[in-house]
Amino acid sequence: MTACFPCLRRRWLIERLAGHIERQRTMVENLLGLEDLELISLLGGRDHEELVRAYARFSHRDAEAQREAAAEVQVALVCRCAQEYPAQLLALEAMAPAVLSVCGPAPLVNRPVPDDAVAIVGTRGATSYGCGAAARIAGDLAAAGVTVISGMAPGIDSAAHEGALAQGGATVAVLAGPPQTAYPVRKTRLYREIREHGQVISELGPAMATWRWALRARNRVIAGLAAITVVIEAPIRSGALITAWHADRCRRWIGVLPGPVGHPQSGGTNLLLAKFVAARDHVEPGRVRAVRNAQDILDLIHGEGIVEVPDRVRAALTPGESELLRRIAAGDDNVTRIEVSSLSTLAALELKGAVARGPGGGLTVLGG
Repeated sequence: MTACFPCLRRRWLIERLAGHIERQRTMVENLLGLEDLELISLLGGRDHEELVRAYARFSHRDAEAQREAAAEVQVALVCRCAQEYPAQLLALEAMAPAVLSVCGPAPLVNRPVPDDAVAIVGTRGATSYGCGAAARIAGDLAAAGVTVISGMAPGIDSAAHEGALAQGGATVAVLAGPPQTAYPVRKTRLYREIREHGQVISELGPAMATWRWALRARNRVIAGLAAITVVIEAPIRSGALITAWHADRCRRWIGVLPGPVGHPQSGGTNLLLAKFVAARDHVEPGRVRAVRNAQDILDLIHGEGIVEVPDRVRAALTPGESELLRRIAAGDDNVTRIEVSSLSTLAALELKGAVARGPGGGLTVLGG
């Protein structure tokens, strides 16, 4: 696949204006919806004339240099004009990224993200309950053949990816940094697993630095790719709520896992259930639903009972694993309560999808 000249020129312009966009990052969605020359006019400032000249000088040779740089790091470029570009992302209209950078196995890279994919998003500071729920729901969706999308951030995002991978399912990570490196770096192991078994997507080029505005911008891509965005634990001020807002703009379902009233991690999710996102942005009432599990999500997408979560068969546990699982269920539900000699057993339970580990070392037993 080959990204076209106009789309690569658009990417070049975004990269050239990245520093200017950073200063206006709270408006990034609106900025990314502007035409090229409008963007230069609004952000160029004292560099306006030089930017106009540089834009006019951008050549087919420059476009080919972008393609070659991506190929060197095994990144595929998919532009809005390509058949491989996910059609559902076009619901973002002018805000849809001109070019996606994609990493992963060749059969997946050359295939658009399915239009029934599910996004699972939430706070980095998640509880063990939230991480366990994200892993379980993602695993059940993966077992039903559904692609799980998230942003690979610590907390809910990572738990969702890990839950899907544990069931051998497909998962897509939408990064706020260049596609060929893990972001954040501490999620390198997870990044490698996703790149081996799923897709890593970014709208940034391989040579581009990571900017804070890209964290906000990637939320629209997550929502645009998904048939439903499921929010699990999100404070009042959370990027997950921005993702939900974009899902509403795309006229997609928003699923919300209810949380305890008064709990900080549930403030945003409970607000969504009250039909609001962010501060005062109203969500059309018909598109927000409380969800308890993966079956509720499948029913929203396909209709009640049309697609069902299959019974999941967990890999057999050894006697030592069974005993440790019993202890965790009985109250030894934090890694600090597990003796060093049992940590390898704990790791085996995590790999088998029996236990999910959350921030702070909290442990949640997953149904099987």
